[in-house]
Amino acid sequence: MKYMNNFVVGIILIQLSANFFALLDKSPSEVFLAELNDLFVNPDEKISEEHYCEDPRLSCNSNNEINSIKLNNSQLLAFPTNIEMIKYTLINLILISADLKGNIPDAIYTLTELTYLDLAGNNFSGDLSTEIRNLDKLYYLDLSNSSLSGEIPDALYSLAELQYLKLGGNNFNGSLSTDIGMLIKSLYFDLSGLSLSGSIPDTLYSLTELMYLDLAGNNFNGDLIADVGNLNKLYYFNLSNSSLSGAIPDTLYSLTTLEYLNLRNNNFSGELSSDINKLDKLLHLDLSGLNLSGSIPDTLYSLATLEYLNLAGNNFISGLSTEIINLSKLLHLDLSNSGLSGTIPDTLYSLTTLEHLNLAGNDFGGDLSTEIINLSKLLHLDLSNTSLSGSIPDALCSLTALEYLDLKNNNFISDLNINIGKLNRLYHLDLSRSNLSGSIPDSLYLLANLKYLNLQGNNFIGGLDTDIKRLIKLSHLDLSSSNLSGSIPDSLYLLNELEYLNLQENNFSGRLSANIRNLSKLSHLDLSGLNLFGFVPATLYSLTELQYLNLRRNNFTDHLSTRIGDLNKLYYLDISDSNLFGEIPDNLYSLTQLQYLNLTNNSIDGSLSSNIDNLTNLINLSLCLNELNGAVPNEIGKLTNLKILEMQENKLEGDIPDLSGLINLVYMNISSTEHYLNANCDDAMLPPSISRENCLIRPVNVLCDNVTHCEYSDEPIPRSSVSSIFRTYGLGTVIIAMIVCRAAMEMTLN
Repeated sequence: MKYMNNFVVGIILIQLSANFFALLDKSPSEVFLAELNDLFVNPDEKISEEHYCEDPRLSCNSNNEINSIKLNNSQLLAFPTNIEMIKYTLINLILISADLKGNIPDAIYTLTELTYLDLAGNNFSGDLSTEIRNLDKLYYLDLSNSSLSGEIPDALYSLAELQYLKLGGNNFNGSLSTDIGMLIKSLYFDLSGLSLSGSIPDTLYSLTELMYLDLAGNNFNGDLIADVGNLNKLYYFNLSNSSLSGAIPDTLYSLTTLEYLNLRNNNFSGELSSDINKLDKLLHLDLSGLNLSGSIPDTLYSLATLEYLNLAGNNFISGLSTEIINLSKLLHLDLSNSGLSGTIPDTLYSLTTLEHLNLAGNDFGGDLSTEIINLSKLLHLDLSNTSLSGSIPDALCSLTALEYLDLKNNNFISDLNINIGKLNRLYHLDLSRSNLSGSIPDSLYLLANLKYLNLQGNNFIGGLDTDIKRLIKLSHLDLSSSNLSGSIPDSLYLLNELEYLNLQENNFSGRLSANIRNLSKLSHLDLSGLNLFGFVPATLYSLTELQYLNLRRNNFTDHLSTRIGDLNKLYYLDISDSNLFGEIPDNLYSLTQLQYLNLTNNSIDGSLSSNIDNLTNLINLSLCLNELNGAVPNEIGKLTNLKILEMQENKLEGDIPDLSGLINLVYMNISSTEHYLNANCDDAMLPPSISRENCLIRPVNVLCDNVTHCEYSDEPIPRSSVSSIFRTYGLGTVIIAMIVCRAAMEMTLN
């Protein structure tokens, strides 16, 4: 046995020796490549170990040693630590979106010959190490969108050869160091989306070779200083969403090489300078969301190279100039919500290259011109909330390239144009609250690419045609308050991509079809105010993606099903005024996402379960005008998110429980039609917004049949108003009304 063991050990030693000498026979590049191949998630991506220098993902020097690695979207199990074996030859390393995790490995910082490093799109964690200083030959560094955190280390600013620095889309914090001024060779900076704070250091403006600067999506404070004029080689400048304030400095307009300028969503003030015309190379200008005031300067219209112009969300006090005709290369124009008035100038319709036009939320008025026919390349048109009147011109229906059309909230006086079917590329159509009349034309149902259709709040006549089934791509359909009548066609239930369906407040009749089960993707369903009758189909409860369900004001003859618990994603449930009867099923208390529950004005009886404390997310609970009996459960006091609690006009009895935990309450009303309720005005039992001094208890036997009336209020109730809140003698109603912050309640409901 001893000889056998010695024999086995000898074999192992021989094998290890063979492996060692085999490694000695391999070059450093071959050893590295062997490890790299073992790390590919997809084995088909392995690199030939015999002809690796011929692979386009690698480059080699004259000695067949790897000097460049370019892997883009190749998933790796881990970082190849053997990369140190080629540290003297490797000058380019690109591992983009390789699904690398954990800290950036220390081996990276040993690659001191690197001039180009791109690790963008990985899932690193932790900080960027100060060892980055070792890579002092780098001219290109891209660590964007790599989940790095912590502060940007000062060591980074010692990389004096850097020309391109991309750190955007990480989770860095802290401020931008004044040492950034040491990177004097820099041409390209992307520091966007980093949530950096503090001010932009003055030293940044000393980097006069910069051509590209993106600081968007940070939390800077302070102004944009005049020294920005030093960056006179910039062609791309993005400061959007960066919390800057003050006036836009005049020196900005000296950056005459700019082709892209984006200042959107900052806190600048003042007017737009007439010097804007100096930026005559601009292709892209975004000054949206800046609250600029005054007029749009006429000089803006001299920027004849502009292809993209966004001035949305400002407070201009003028109309749109006829000089807009000079911007003949525009592809994208957004002037929405900018305080513009007057009429839309006819010269706008000369911008025949336009693909995107948004004038929403201005006070133009007047008719929509037939000249709109000239904008034949439009893909996106939004004229919503612009006070337009008259009829929708036939010319609009000639814009057959349109994919997005929004005309909502206008004052048209016409039918829905029968030529609407020509716009067969539309995926979004919103004509809501536009005062349209007549019937819905059959041609509407030819728009087979529609995903979003909103005709809410019009004055149509007639019903919904069975051809609705042709709109098979619809995910959003709103026909609410549109005066439609007849029955809901069964073909509606073939639209199985629907996620949002709102038919409320129409004159439909009949029953709710069991075929509603086909709409299995629905998250929002509103069938309120339709006077539907009969049973609520059991198939409704198979719609388990529902988050919003409103069936109020119908005439069902049914109880609330135990299957209600299947709808466990609901946050909003309203079945008030729907003629329901029976007890509240226990399964309802399993709907733990509920924030709004309204069962008002039904014939629901039985007692409230103590399991109501499962509904901890409830903000509004309305159970009034039913026949609930028994005591108000103590567990009501655990619903600490409640703002509205309505339980009046039931048959409740016993004590009002401890409600001191209802810290968010703004309105509460509890009463009984048959029994005494006992209320305690001790401060310890009341919601925090009610003080004992404002709790009035008085016998009112003359008015209320010898029953104590207790009203809680956030302010003393004048004696002169007391009698007006009591029940008329003889109605046999016992009332305990608890009313807190009436005005707040109205605000909440609105």
